Amino acid sequence: MIGRSESDRKKMSTSVRRGKEAVTGWKVLKRFNHAALIEANSVQATHQIRVHFASIGHPVLGDRNIWQEDRD
Repeated sequence: MIGRSESDRKKMSTSVRRGKEAVTGWKVLKRFNHAALIEANSVQATHQIRVHFASIGHPVLGDRNIWQEDRD
């Protein structure tokens, strides 16, 4: 599930009681020293790819902290 963070309404989170169901499919196209080029698809929720990758500790390169997963 993806929804607004309960502790900071400006952030999106996967740790929510209410939200939208969301599934992200992805594959690695090329690996680098500290990053990877991926192909990802999603259709269910706004900012879904950003939120899902931040929630597993792999934020989108250059993304602002406002979208990163809550760690509460």
